[in-house]
Amino acid sequence: MLSSQTQFVDLPNGNHVWTRRIGHSPRKLMLLHNSTEMPWQYLTTFTNFARQNDIEIILVEMLGSYLSDQPETDRMPSVAERMSEIQHVVAHYRLDKFAIHGIADTTSLARENVKDHANARRLLTDQDELASARATEVLGNFDNPDYLNMLRTRLRYTVTV
Repeated sequence: MLSSQTQFVDLPNGNHVWTRRIGHSPRKLMLLHNSTEMPWQYLTTFTNFARQNDIEIILVEMLGSYLSDQPETDRMPSVAERMSEIQHVVAHYRLDKFAIHGIADTTSLARENVKDHANARRLLTDQDELASARATEVLGNFDNPDYLNMLRTRLRYTVTV
């Protein structure tokens, strides 16, 4: 069993972002989650691969998600605000080289994050892979062997020391 550590990352505005680190390794993978309707547990699909390939996983629940603070506002957070959340998690965990993966609306945040970090890599970059992954995720078919194989292949290629 991989060791895990749950922490809240403090943001300058007083809110807190829930995170969980699973394992310890110089090879890091940040997984972004942003849903009020569904918990993050579907991301545990990655833990077996992480265990087998010595990869540390950092799960991040964006503000407004299941376990993070729920700011009282009627407006959607801006991309800049979401990027700030991610930057605070990156700083908190002192990440240098890492891969980042987001599902659904966090996909664009992962893409934006890579623009800001020379040492960050996006887990899924190919448009066909991304379309296939999104379809699988929308259907909730996380045990799909093709999906899992694609993730394993991309993790081996993307997560570097």
